Amino acid sequence: MGFFSIFKTPVNETLSSICSAYKNKLMATGDSKKAFVDMANEAYNQLKKNNRSNFSSPTDTYKMLSGKEFKDLSKDHAKNKEHLQYYLFNMMMYIRPDYYKPEDYSKNERLKILIDTNLNY
Repeated sequence: MGFFSIFKTPVNETLSSICSAYKNKLMATGDSKKAFVDMANEAYNQLKKNNRSNFSSPTDTYKMLSGKEFKDLSKDHAKNKEHLQYYLFNMMMYIRPDYYKPEDYSKNERLKILIDTNLNY
């Protein structure tokens, strides 16, 4: 399995779908906080799609995976970027435990690169 093979997997499709929700709202409103909420909604949909939802709402997923609430976020994308990365990393680990468990350092590093690739535009 080559380094870039992760970019051709369902993992990337799932992450891309989640990040697209964020980017589309960010481009439309310029408000990272609102975009983050849309992203969390899409992540929640992906949880359900992958039969992984044990949460009652997107807000619960964000609070559980980050320890914060949406109101704690900034409207500025750059200020939220670390929160975005942390949330997405944990969400992908939760959505796709079949791919990320047991822990594999190389897969985790590829996921971090994939997240950065999807968030930079």
